[in-house]
Amino acid sequence: MENKKQDTLVPDSRFQTMGKEALIVVVYWLAMFAGVMLSAVFLGGGDPAEYTYLFGFPLWYTVCIGIMIVGIVVGIFLVKKIFKDVSLDAGDPEFDYEKGEKK
Repeated sequence: MENKKQDTLVPDSRFQTMGKEALIVVVYWLAMFAGVMLSAVFLGGGDPAEYTYLFGFPLWYTVCIGIMIVGIVVGIFLVKKIFKDVSLDAGDPEFDYEKGEKK
């Protein structure tokens, strides 16, 4: 009975952190895909002769490029500010696994 504390499994906080970040990435890419596809479908339907042009490109294409540029900026923000640096070494002494950050 004295070894009960030893028998309990303590989940590694790195896996929780990586799971959250993976979910953020999936939502990010689904939003990007939906934005590009919806702009292409709703702005690109019909006869190409009747398209509205912006900067020499059809409006739907220009909007898709704009969405991609915004997506790149959001991706850089996610990597710099939201995602955490997680050591994959099991015995890294510089990493506090309880808090999920470097000491």
